[in-house]
Amino acid sequence: MALQPWTVSTLQLLRLEAFGGEGFTSGERAEVARMGGLLRAAFDVPATATPVFVFRLFTAPRGAYGARRQPWEWLTTIQEAQ
Repeated sequence: MALQPWTVSTLQLLRLEAFGGEGFTSGERAEVARMGGLLRAAFDVPATATPVFVFRLFTAPRGAYGARRQPWEWLTTIQEAQ
């Protein structure tokens, strides 16, 4: 199964807002909160609602050019800018 990157962002926001960001560092909490504000503004989601994206899951044939695959940790890890 694959996750669309946007799906992960809403799950991280839910983790922050509903569960206090348990397991996040203070820097990660701040970054997820910042991202959540941008997400809410972009899609006009009020603070009283939880944003959720739904994507169709399917099995597709392998790409002809062999798309580069990122490890799943790339989507779930917040890294400070260098």
